[in-house]
This record gives sequence, C-alpha cells and structure tokens, in this order.
Amino acid sequence: MKKQHPIRTLLSLKQEEIAMLLGISRARWGMYEIGKRDLPLSAKQLLAEMLIYEKESNPIAKPTSDKQQQERQHQELERLLRNNEYQQLLLERKMAATQKKLEAQLGLLSLVGFLNNRKAKDTDPRSIYFGNFTRKAQQTPAADHATVLMQQELKKEVLEFEKKCIEARLREYEL
Repeated sequence: MKKQHPIRTLLSLKQEEIAMLLGISRARWGMYEIGKRDLPLSAKQLLAEMLIYEKESNPIAKPTSDKQQQERQHQELERLLRNNEYQQLLLERKMAATQKKLEAQLGLLSLVGFLNNRKAKDTDPRSIYFGNFTRKAQQTPAADHATVLMQQELKKEVLEFEKKCIEARLREYEL
C-alpha cells in the first residue's frame, strides 16, 4: 500500500500534479517526500503560499466554537421542521383528494347496484346505458383508493412522529 505524503493529502493532489504546479519533476518531488532532496527556493515559496491559502480557506480546517456549531444545528432543525410541516400540508391535500375519489367511486358503485336491481325488475329502454356506468365503476376499484388512503395515513403518522422528534431536539438546544 502506498503511503501518501501529508502535504499532498492536505492539498488533495497526486505527485505528478503537485510537481507540475511547483515547476519541478515528479522524481524530484518524490525525492523531497522521502527526504533525500530539497526543493528549489521558488518551489518552496509557492508550496508555502499554497499551504497557507489552503489552511485559511478550508472551512473544515477552521475550528468552530461549540456555540456556532449549536446555532447551525438549531437552524438546520428549524429548516427540517418547516419542511416537515410543508410535507404534512401537501399530504393532507392529497388525502382529501383521495378521500373524494373514494367517496365518488363508492357512490358510483352504489348507483350501479341500484341500476342492476332496477334492471332485473324492469325492462327499461334506457338499460343499454347502464353498461356504461358499470364499466366506469369497475375501471378503478374502490379498494385501490382505500389502499392509497391507508398509505397516505401511514405516511402522515410518520411525518407527525418525525415532527415530534425534531421538536424534542429543538427544545434541547433552547435549554
């Protein structure tokens, strides 16, 4: 397994890349890494500038205070809570639409049942239209709407539980 030099690890560069940036050969950089050769002054200066810039600009390298970290986490929890509330609102709208579809389908099935009973008792010339209602009622079974509604209710419960967890975590940060 190849061992990577700490400088290259910090800069996330390969030997060839760092050598090219410094204006030296890859072999010379390799010798520098194992301590057998020194770098030219111009290469050392450029390397030092690169390392200083990397240290100053890398947000991961900068230590953040616990207060700043807590504030970021608090803000993220608030964002998650708003997103959760939005998802619940959307889901409630979808559930209302699914409920309407289910009620309409059940009403249509009831009408078909009535028409079939009436058709059996009476020979009405309009009975040829009853087949249209029957086909329409059978296109989407009410069970499909009921299943979708059940899935939506489960998702709502999950969102409500998630909201409680987020709120509990927020209360921890407010204490």
